[in-house]
Amino acid sequence: LIVYDKRGRDRGAGGWFRLLARLRARRPSHALLFKRFFRNGLLARLSGARVRAGFSTGGEAPFLNLTLPYDESVSITRLNLRLAGLLGASEDDARPELWLSEGDRAEADQWIASRHLVDAPLVAAHYGGLSTPPTFLPPGAFATLVRRAAGPGRRVVLLGSGDAEVRWAAGIAELIPGAVRATGLPLRGAQEVLARAQGSLREALGKR
Repeated sequence: LIVYDKRGRDRGAGGWFRLLARLRARRPSHALLFKRFFRNGLLARLSGARVRAGFSTGGEAPFLNLTLPYDESVSITRLNLRLAGLLGASEDDARPELWLSEGDRAEADQWIASRHLVDAPLVAAHYGGLSTPPTFLPPGAFATLVRRAAGPGRRVVLLGSGDAEVRWAAGIAELIPGAVRATGLPLRGAQEVLARAQGSLREALGKR
């Protein structure tokens, strides 16, 4: 794993060339680019990789020699699978997977116990995202949806990460009696809490 920290140690032209040197030292045979950034394509070309696969936009894909047209009407998960399929990967299974260690589960157990949720049936909900503010639905309306989905007897767990999502979750929690904020958890801990929930907001609403 080679990390490109463009805002830290790899900042500026010097950092970029140091990264390029690390890539070339590995003598890569393939480059698979899921992002359509000029910088990434140039790195792939200069890395020495003979096969450089990625998306084309408007028929253009600088520095790549194996391309797939980017289609806004297709989910990014399916698009990425199609791109990987150009190199022989299976495109059939689009289910996300995240493997957890016993330590991850123990950490989640500790968090659940500290919130007195061990035997509580849960519904998990997430509002918005880090890159796209959830302006499509006011917090009050979202809270109404969550209360309806949870119904009687189920506790609501609000997932999120980052300053903006922590603020949104705090505001929504005030509108939902007994809601618990699961903000700031590591990704794997949040995944285990989500797995313990009896349903997601989408699933619960679909059944009502």
